[in-house]
This record gives sequence, C-alpha cells and structure tokens, in this order.
Amino acid sequence: MQERPGEEDSQGYDDTQHDILQNNSRAVGLGVSIRHDTSLMSAQSAAKNADILAQNLDTEELESLAMCFDNIRLMRSGNENMQDNDDTALGDQFDEVLTMMIAKLTDDLKGCDSDHERMRAVISGKRDLMQLLVEKTLEYQRIVDPQAEIVLQELCAQYETIIDQA
Repeated sequence: MQERPGEEDSQGYDDTQHDILQNNSRAVGLGVSIRHDTSLMSAQSAAKNADILAQNLDTEELESLAMCFDNIRLMRSGNENMQDNDDTALGDQFDEVLTMMIAKLTDDLKGCDSDHERMRAVISGKRDLMQLLVEKTLEYQRIVDPQAEIVLQELCAQYETIIDQA
C-alpha cells in the first residue's frame, strides 16, 4: 500500500521528500535543472498542521496545485526569453500566496456557520491560489504564443465569473 505524502510507511519513514527528489532527478535526466521543491512541501505542511483547515481543505488538492505550479515553473525554465523567471523567486511567490490563502481561509472558516459557507470559503481560497498559476501561465503564453494568451485569458475570466457566481 502506498502511503500518502506526509504519512509514514510501515517502517516509520515518510518518503515524501525522497519522492520529490526522485521526480526532480528525472527532470534533470531530461536535461532540465530545477531546485528542490518547496511548493509541494509547503502545501503539505499547511494543510497538515492546521486543525480547522484539515477538516475543510483537501491536502491532495493543494498538492495537485503545487505540482501544477512546479510544471509551470519547469515549462517557463525552458524558455530563454522569459523575464522574471528566477525559479527560487517563483517558488517563493507560490509559498507567499499559499501562506496568505491559508491565513485568510483559516479566519474565514472560523466565521462560517454552515457547510455551504465553509465550501464557498474553501473555493474562494483555492481561486486565489489558482490566480497565481493562471498569471504565470499567461506570462509564458505571452512570450510563446500571444494569440493563445488572449484565448486563455478570456477562458480564465469566464471561469472566474462562474466560480464567483457559485
């Protein structure tokens, strides 16, 4: 049975960091240089360490968003024309947005009286994190394919409107 990130295996070891390093090694084997992943570690720690969040926020969803952001960073690192593309700074941006989202969500959840209010607060928090992913993807598309950036920007705006109306 495979353990979940942050959990110990049958021998009492948490292999999350090993798995991340193994994924990074695969990327290096493909000729891509990336730094140790802090985004995923932050996502795991944030959801794991706060009781109120643990009851309302799915760790796997945060991990999925962190992995998506790491893929965006990897994609951007392959383009020499990208400005403001420091991998450490990008990771720090993700960590900062995640930290702010966690703090805001924690406060918002304390004031929620119903399951519906809690669900809306969680969706709003995830939306804030998704905005960073969208922003960094659009920056990449602006350099690689400006027409695609326009289309993606419109799609994202429509999606945000749907979420805001939910």
